[in-house]
Amino acid sequence: MPLIQSITRSYRSPQVVFRQMWAAGIAERKTLAMVMGASVAGFIAALPELARRAHLESLDLQQLMGGALMGWIFMAPLMFYCLALILYWITRPFVKHLTAAQMRVIVFWSLVVAVPVLLLHGLVAGFIGPSLQKQIIGLLWVLVVLRTCVAGIRSTKGMD
Repeated sequence: MPLIQSITRSYRSPQVVFRQMWAAGIAERKTLAMVMGASVAGFIAALPELARRAHLESLDLQQLMGGALMGWIFMAPLMFYCLALILYWITRPFVKHLTAAQMRVIVFWSLVVAVPVLLLHGLVAGFIGPSLQKQIIGLLWVLVVLRTCVAGIRSTKGMD
């Protein structure tokens, strides 16, 4: 299924999308592509706020972008891999059938599904700045990630 359709469908019925992923099999190259895509989107989402900050505080935009690039493209994927491992360790006593590879797919796909909300968060941060609207959209992003993660874990039930 095409990426955009899968993301859209994940907002309605994420367990169905996860079941299709499990049926297709887990490929580590696809998992890596998911986390890198989410990280690139995170970098793009950070740009409006960086431009705002550079303008208002008379800072060098190139340096801010370099720091964001280092953080989102190099450090964030490593942190997401660590997060997936920690979540696997936490859920392992309760969900015996879940594998570490499945948990990576669940976490990374949850980040991909939440990319539209993350991009909206970046726009709000760039145009409005620190505000209640930015916090609400940030909370919405967290809720989308959590909902998709829980649906992904539930989708593995009955698999052995």
